Amino acid sequence: MYENSANFPVGTSTEELVQSGSVLLDPETGGIKALVGGRGEHQFMGYNRATQLTRSPGSSIKPLVVYTPAVEEGYDITDPLKDEKMSFGEYEPTNLSGQYKGEVPMYEAVMNSLNVPTVWLLNEIGIDRGLIHLSGLGFHMTRMTETCLSL
Repeated sequence: MYENSANFPVGTSTEELVQSGSVLLDPETGGIKALVGGRGEHQFMGYNRATQLTRSPGSSIKPLVVYTPAVEEGYDITDPLKDEKMSFGEYEPTNLSGQYKGEVPMYEAVMNSLNVPTVWLLNEIGIDRGLIHLSGLGFHMTRMTETCLSL
């Protein structure tokens, strides 16, 4: 996959490759099956994006902290989630598109990485429930009071 340039958008110049890092885990053992640290022949001082890059997990954390615990608590992927302008204290989540659909089934919220239904659902199941689930997966985070944890 990483060797095929057609799998990646064009960079900002003809010499610049869009970069990525990846770690593939064995779902049964949790062991590392493969690790890719970047693309191309040139490496910046041996920099490995899979092991050395420290960035926000962004939307990749949504299934771990919100959707999986919600399903474990009895939510179904077809259950409707609120997708409307709302606030949680001073925090007002928005979808990337800036649009709302009123309600969306859970699978659509996951598929389209919608922020508002995700934050609403995290508020419903409780931030502590999301953190407990992350802890069970080996993530150790301090207590966060803001619902933006799901983003």
